[in-house]
Amino acid sequence: MQEAGRRSSRWGLLAGWAVLAAAQVITPLWYPTPDACGYLSIARSLASGAPPTNLGSRNLVFGIGYPLLIAPAFLLGAAPFLAVTAINAALAAAYLAGVVAWAWRREAAAAWPIALLAVGNVIVLALFRRALSEAAFLAALIGFVIVLPTFPGPVRRRDLLAAALLLVALVLVRPTGILFAAGWALLLALQVRAGFLTWRRAGLLAAVVIVPAALALTAALAYSRAMEARDHAIAWSNLDVFTRSGRAPAAEFPDGPLYLQCVEGLRVRVSEVGRLTVPGMFGCYGRAGDWRDPNLLVYVPLCALLAVGWWKSVRQRPDAYLLTFPLYFALHVYWPFNQAGRYFAPLLPLFLLCFWRALEGLGAWRLPLIRVLVAAHLAVALGHWLVLDRPMALRHAGHWAEVGRLSEPIRAAGGTVQAAPSLDPVPLQLQFLLDRPVLSPPASAPVGPEVDWLVLPAGAAPRDGFVPQLVAGPYQLLRRAGGG
Repeated sequence: MQEAGRRSSRWGLLAGWAVLAAAQVITPLWYPTPDACGYLSIARSLASGAPPTNLGSRNLVFGIGYPLLIAPAFLLGAAPFLAVTAINAALAAAYLAGVVAWAWRREAAAAWPIALLAVGNVIVLALFRRALSEAAFLAALIGFVIVLPTFPGPVRRRDLLAAALLLVALVLVRPTGILFAAGWALLLALQVRAGFLTWRRAGLLAAVVIVPAALALTAALAYSRAMEARDHAIAWSNLDVFTRSGRAPAAEFPDGPLYLQCVEGLRVRVSEVGRLTVPGMFGCYGRAGDWRDPNLLVYVPLCALLAVGWWKSVRQRPDAYLLTFPLYFALHVYWPFNQAGRYFAPLLPLFLLCFWRALEGLGAWRLPLIRVLVAAHLAVALGHWLVLDRPMALRHAGHWAEVGRLSEPIRAAGGTVQAAPSLDPVPLQLQFLLDRPVLSPPASAPVGPEVDWLVLPAGAAPRDGFVPQLVAGPYQLLRRAGGG
């Protein structure tokens, strides 16, 4: 009876947080990011029935999986932010249920706290509020993990089809999802080593799951290259980690030795582990290349603890999730882009399980400690939403009408647009409305000859060669003299 009451209270807590999380995620407000502009543009083109484009370019840059999911939202209106976030909330619910199932199978005593932390994390909730592919990637990843067995365990035929479909979804959302195929292959190799499978049978099981995803990834790569050849341009994208050196122009050390790139990648990833798991430190990171950052005094020991817990978990009962982790970590050390926790958010449930395992020596103190951690993370996530994220989105939403007025003459006449970076997020709002790139170079940069339109703060001095066209609230639009 007492156990039934505890189980009921756990479900109640989980359901209550799910409702609160949905209230944070589902919103008519738009949280602008450059990537969100791209995903929304691709989804809009798909909804129109035209060939997919990203801000007018056939070079999509991003995987098509997430835009396919949110494309129906554009059938409801031109700015379907509420519908998009409702789709994200449904994906978050699927992710939450999947984490509960995975953690319960791994460690029942910690399943509920791990699930609450995985979804209640400030970084994860911020990702779900935005039109970003993490929503789909997290849901597909945890689904892929739970339909596959742990070791040792039987491989059921009915699960293979689900695993194959989910792995295809993973690579279409984000190409790095193919790494989880390696985790599946390693799991099968362990089954062979233990005598549960023959190599022939293991190869067949691996192929059934992996080949469809490999074909999907190959098709995505071929399409990307074909569009580059068509437009005679290179669009750096998430696909390039597999096809080029991985050293895009935005890399921290694009021209230096490879080992420097990897050293910086290690610093970024170590920081991400801490930023995801320590309450309130989601924004604490040092300058590029700075190993003297005091936050690392917390993050490095945490990573050591994580490594201990991972080793204990793998030795006890490996699964595809755990076995993929070293490969995923190594790839993102080589690919040193700091995306504010986005790349490691899919690993958060695994991190939490590993910490739980590493802290076995605490005995009965482990559960109270993780409960305090849950409470702290939920408080940080709620506070960040109420104090920072939502007020910022409300401020941005207050100027949609003025930005819409700016976009009308530009849409009618065409041409290249440049907006002052101080007007953030106006450049991104214009990109969404115009469905084309909007330049926003540093204020000190000269205006290029290709620019036809300038968006500046109202009252700012006109630029040479440009004439005012209109003023809309705090903004003014200028057009190049003689431009029609």
